[in-house]
Amino acid sequence: MASVWPYPIRYMLANLHYARALARRERQVKIVPVHPGMVATNLHHASEGFFLKPFLFAAIAFATPVEKGALSQIWAAVSPDAKTGKYYGPIGKAESGSKTSQNRELLEELFAYIQTELEGHVEKIV
Repeated sequence: MASVWPYPIRYMLANLHYARALARRERQVKIVPVHPGMVATNLHHASEGFFLKPFLFAAIAFATPVEKGALSQIWAAVSPDAKTGKYYGPIGKAESGSKTSQNRELLEELFAYIQTELEGHVEKIV
């Protein structure tokens, strides 16, 4: 994975890859990766950078309130329209993700790494 990407982007990409890989293997569990959009939480307080920090403080004024931002996850959990392994944006909007998020090789590499890290702690998923 490109280490020049900011941590939150790498984290979201890893989550998406792992959710998709898990959804391919675990058919008995509903696994739906969701990105709620920009939600007005306090997560931006930890951001750094001369330009980034002021931008995020200004952008938060236009962000979705937390109560509405939570609807995406609720929708994914209870809606019969939410399909396992599919990626959704705010409140059920189907998304394809970036080209990197669709990289099957990277997905499998990340899944194998996580399986190795979890070895001895949880049952191995094939």
